[in-house]
Amino acid sequence: MSVEPGIDVFISTGRYRRLIRERVAVLTHQGAVSRGLDYTLDILVSKGVKPILVLTPEHGFWGAAPAGSEGLGEDVIHGVPASSVYRRSPRDVAKMLQGCDVLVVDLQNVGVRFYTYLTELRKVLEAASIAGVEVVVLDRPNPLGGLRVEGPLLRKGMESYVAPYATPVIHGMTLGELAAMISSEEGLGLEPLVVPMKGWRRSMLFPDTGLEWVPPSPALPHFDNAFTYPATALFEGTNVSEGRGTYTPFRVFGAPWLRPRDVASFLQPFIHGVKLREVAFIPRSGKYSGRMCRGLYLHVVDRRAVGLFELGLRLVEATYRLHRDFEWREVGGRSFFDMLVGDPEARKAVEGGWVSEYLASLDDEVQEFEERRKPFLIYS
Repeated sequence: MSVEPGIDVFISTGRYRRLIRERVAVLTHQGAVSRGLDYTLDILVSKGVKPILVLTPEHGFWGAAPAGSEGLGEDVIHGVPASSVYRRSPRDVAKMLQGCDVLVVDLQNVGVRFYTYLTELRKVLEAASIAGVEVVVLDRPNPLGGLRVEGPLLRKGMESYVAPYATPVIHGMTLGELAAMISSEEGLGLEPLVVPMKGWRRSMLFPDTGLEWVPPSPALPHFDNAFTYPATALFEGTNVSEGRGTYTPFRVFGAPWLRPRDVASFLQPFIHGVKLREVAFIPRSGKYSGRMCRGLYLHVVDRRAVGLFELGLRLVEATYRLHRDFEWREVGGRSFFDMLVGDPEARKAVEGGWVSEYLASLDDEVQEFEERRKPFLIYS
């Protein structure tokens, strides 16, 4: 079955026509394509919509800029003035939106709280509220599906650019559903118009949609990289390479000092749906650039069986317990691992050897979040 993203529905139903008379801004990137692989921006222009501003997220419109970058000199996109919202405040973005009537949002999200497109969404919703601009969200699939909810809720005081909103690490919501939830819970005084997909069901992972994967960022070239991202990205809070700078980012992890067979043996009782293969790799950039790393490659053999947050925490636990060279990273004087997880207790559980107990303690809050999100769910 082939899913129709929000942009296809927007066009086929004729709902786009009202934008022809409006002053339109578009927040988008190369991952926002139709079923036929045409860019949302191109489609809108071809239908007579005349955007006066293009906004881009982290990595820029073309998804080519590395992590932590806003783009590669992209001040004009398809002949339209462009500005990045990455690392900008809501008030800065509100100033960008002055003179606009409508903001159209079309981003391919990854389904993980610490992927910054959730941050960009929350920011532009607040900015639109400040500027008095209507918001239209063209929805598209959550690659991890709509049923998987894993990890702790963001703890109070742990907010950051990679932890913008109180969801679990894996939230199981589409960008349109999140837009409705944030707008309501934050009391922003706006009701975004969400254009739903046609044919998407919560049980669908991205390969089930019949759509082509277009990389939303450089380190997620294929769906398989995005699937293991919520697990191996936790290594970004450590001195273990998460595979950036290799051809298989987020599918491998390692370090010059890591003992892969010991790690695999430690992990055997705890992981399901994944096979680990010993590898060696030399990153071209990032941690240990130009140095030989020993590590493990993750082969996901049963996507439904694997618990991604548990897998990530177990991977970190194994490397911590077995290697004296293991270190936690800090960013701005804060534990980056804590920022990613959104809960300092996860690191304490790794250090104290009570990861199983910690994971079991999350069941109730996951269920509470599933109840909390129900009013905002669009798809069954």
